[in-house]
Amino acid sequence: MADVDSNEAARAFDSGWDKPVVDFLLSCTAPIFWCRPSESAPLANGTVFFLDLGRGPSAVTAWHVVAGYREAVEKNGPLRCQIASLVIDPDDRLIGKDLRADVATLQVSASEVREMGKIVHHCPGPWPPPLPSAGKGVFFGGYPGVGRQASGDHVLFNLTAGIQVAESVHEDGLSIQLQRANWVLREYADIPPPGFNWGGISGAPVFALIESSIFYPRIAGVVRECHEEWEVFLVSSLAQIRDDGTIG
Repeated sequence: MADVDSNEAARAFDSGWDKPVVDFLLSCTAPIFWCRPSESAPLANGTVFFLDLGRGPSAVTAWHVVAGYREAVEKNGPLRCQIASLVIDPDDRLIGKDLRADVATLQVSASEVREMGKIVHHCPGPWPPPLPSAGKGVFFGGYPGVGRQASGDHVLFNLTAGIQVAESVHEDGLSIQLQRANWVLREYADIPPPGFNWGGISGAPVFALIESSIFYPRIAGVVRECHEEWEVFLVSSLAQIRDDGTIG
């Protein structure tokens, strides 16, 4: 099965793939956020996704998201950190980190993922999977902090997702230049306007689109940075993650 380009992806989504993509992203991703113990309004947030490479699930995110929580604790004192509805201590849950690639894995159990109403993505085929070819279609989804709402004990986040094109593919990852003309998931999410604040998208998964008669996503990496002025996502490869979630 081959990667599909952006035009092929657009045709596939016109044929009904858009809803499966949004449902898939909602099912295996979640916001990670922290707030003062007596408050519900987050101080900051990122994105995680749930991945099982054969020896149990982990929550994958960008390392600087975890570092941001640590810095917030140093500044504000004890904070409550959550992945969706699950209260965690990222330091206690940390499995592995790669500062250079800006990738981190956190321990979660299968039952915890189910209690959040989420599922774990199992990568089909051998690990690590190949990166998508330059010029081929990829899709991503995460939780920018813009628009998040605190309601009582709950915090509501909106998924922001899109279909774009892989560019500058290399051993360590790839980049995505956001092109609104090629944005696909228009029916299910507004297209972010120029100058959109992408803070919170770090840790979002990026998947390659694979040519198949069925919806077939293949994990391609994790968003580690967004240059908002240039609207370029930098995406790190996940090849360094082992089957037990450790990194090396």
